[in-house]
Amino acid sequence: RASLTVDPDSTVFTGESVTLKCEITGYDGWRFKWYDYRGGRWAAVPQSGFYTVNSNTLTIRVVPVINGDQYRCRGEQSNRPKSSQYSNSVTLTVKERPTAVVTINPANQVFRGESVTLRCDLQGGGGFEWTYSWYKGNPVSLYSSTQEYEISPVEYSHSGKYSCRGTVRGTSRSSHTSTAVRLTVSGELTLIVSPSRSQHFTTGSLSLICEGQSNSTGWRVRRYSHSERKVSDCSSGWGSVTGSTCNISSLLTSHTGVYWCESESGGRNNHVNITVSSESALFLLHYTH
Repeated sequence: RASLTVDPDSTVFTGESVTLKCEITGYDGWRFKWYDYRGGRWAAVPQSGFYTVNSNTLTIRVVPVINGDQYRCRGEQSNRPKSSQYSNSVTLTVKERPTAVVTINPANQVFRGESVTLRCDLQGGGGFEWTYSWYKGNPVSLYSSTQEYEISPVEYSHSGKYSCRGTVRGTSRSSHTSTAVRLTVSGELTLIVSPSRSQHFTTGSLSLICEGQSNSTGWRVRRYSHSERKVSDCSSGWGSVTGSTCNISSLLTSHTGVYWCESESGGRNNHVNITVSSESALFLLHYTH
């Protein structure tokens, strides 16, 4: 009896080719015929169109219309009217080639010195074991075969467009290459205290501004309160956020604490110690490293 095998697999992607191989162990001198099941019956495969017959192999250029087709083969002796039994049948399942999608975390803005993670997701890639290729620009390949590509610490030189592609492990079968996604690395965050004079009192006000090399988004002003012994955000009640500024309209001694800017990914600038004294005392402002 003839035996039928498939390379690379009976599940294939649109646009790929698949090769069927017919073998009869222990016998020579066979010619092989190929059949597919269509219209409710088995019929000989034509040597044209999407099919190429070469000795004991049948190569099929896969298109969606052949999804679910069954194939089988058998051998015939050239010098006598003798045929083998039909082989086992193989059913081809055709899937759309998966689409790769890159996401960046944090998504809004990344500051120099922070960590950033790029992730490659394959839409329609279930049922396979994948390796991943990462690209920066075109066609620079990055050394990474994992689904997530982490850069830490991130530098200005890491800015650029990134794309990815999945490959079925152990084969050359791949997904579509993703649309490139831009990573922009901004300057380190700086906390600006306004007014910057050295003396402040409880009757005064204070503005805290987070700035980077470019327009800053995705940041927040945080404070460690010495009196409350806890960390909180400007928007939690002790201040109000307007645009890129955290405003404290009426300073209290309880505003004494350590202040800093923090991005969505957890990156932060150097801390600023602020001490608020009563109206008769000095307001001390100093920086620590």
